[in-house]
Amino acid sequence: MLAAMLIAGCSKSQSSFSSPSTSSAYPKDAAVVTADSNFKFAFKSDKTGISYYLRRLAKDEASKMPEDFVIAGENVSLIFVPIKDGKIVDAPLSDRAALGYQIPPEMLK
Repeated sequence: MLAAMLIAGCSKSQSSFSSPSTSSAYPKDAAVVTADSNFKFAFKSDKTGISYYLRRLAKDEASKMPEDFVIAGENVSLIFVPIKDGKIVDAPLSDRAALGYQIPPEMLK
């Protein structure tokens, strides 16, 4: 179900995605994300070389994050952080769609 919601959210045009840097609550340092045990590695795209990290969000945190980087489910919301070459980057639509199928099951509980 979460995957379907992510894919539906990806139907926006690429130009409508906000940059993750527009929110003060969104992580700004890739090294902090990869070292934080709250973030879980989800997958690395063979196509783009971008690695995706996920973290569960408290309800009040979700509203502080850029919408385009939040996966909102019925019971759980997740933030995803795309990282390539040690930097946080924007994620292409193809990776965003694939991410919905790569979410570790324990993150959805």
